[in-house]
Amino acid sequence: MDIQIVLILIGALFLAWTLGANDASNCFGLAVSEKIVSYLLGVCLCSGFLILGAFLQGSAGIETYNALSYSNNVINEFNMALGIAFASALCVFIANSLKLSASVSQVVVGAILGTSIVNHVFNFKPLLKIVLCWALVPIIAVLISFIVYYIMFNIFKRLKVGILDHDIIIKYLLIIIGCYASYSLGANNVANIVGVIPSSILTDFSLTTKQVAFIAGVAISLGVITYSKKIMLVVGKGVLKIDGFGAVVAVLSSAITLHVFAIIGVPVSSSHSIIGALLGVGLIRGGTEVKYKKISSLCISWCVTPIMSMLISMFFYISLNSMLFIKFL
Repeated sequence: MDIQIVLILIGALFLAWTLGANDASNCFGLAVSEKIVSYLLGVCLCSGFLILGAFLQGSAGIETYNALSYSNNVINEFNMALGIAFASALCVFIANSLKLSASVSQVVVGAILGTSIVNHVFNFKPLLKIVLCWALVPIIAVLISFIVYYIMFNIFKRLKVGILDHDIIIKYLLIIIGCYASYSLGANNVANIVGVIPSSILTDFSLTTKQVAFIAGVAISLGVITYSKKIMLVVGKGVLKIDGFGAVVAVLSSAITLHVFAIIGVPVSSSHSIIGALLGVGLIRGGTEVKYKKISSLCISWCVTPIMSMLISMFFYISLNSMLFIKFL
């Protein structure tokens, strides 16, 4: 049983690392891609505020995942956690390697769905809540971007600043808003990591939800620091040709969207929110510069990755419940 606990924790930490590598671009990718903020400064600020968000507001969404699955059988519970953690991490790692911006929330829920179906312990109600929120996230991000755009536009219009001052203001706004986006990412997405760990393990280690959220936040930040550069430019340049002002609006709108769902207690995709915000900015400007083909390919990947995660988790779970694996463990 001790080996199972170690493997579950390793799988959760691996998932945290891949999440950080994948989602840092949604906080500082636009600023870095436009060379407004250096990559080093971006990852340092992202890591620090991500940990802060995970610690202060990360506990709200954890119970949502805990309610989604798991049985009272300890062996099945641990094997499900192993399947979920490793299947999710593997799928996100593959996406990172292919320079795709995957939805970690979708991948985790797909893995939970796969193991739950095989184990016949699936809870449909929390899934319905999560899927509904998935559908709402890009729509809400678009609507928020409309509001933020017009508010920011009128503020800048009244300031009547010169080009040099305008650039300086944009730079500092992107740094501040990137920090807020990182905080929102930690607050919302840390549940993707902690939610795959059975509560019995946390009890054995005498860890509170906030403590384990902090540890998971640190693991996510390691992914930001060590492996986020490969996809840092994908979100910034792949969907919309954008200037500094548009980047401010998009990142702020995405951060607000994530923060709202963190308060509600539903982990959602930062990729969905940033793409929705970018789409909103593009539509306000006429929609001619939006790369709809790229958005379509992202939507396809968002559909494929949870199915892939579900199938891999089912394979892991069935394998772990075979006589050979039980005897080994």
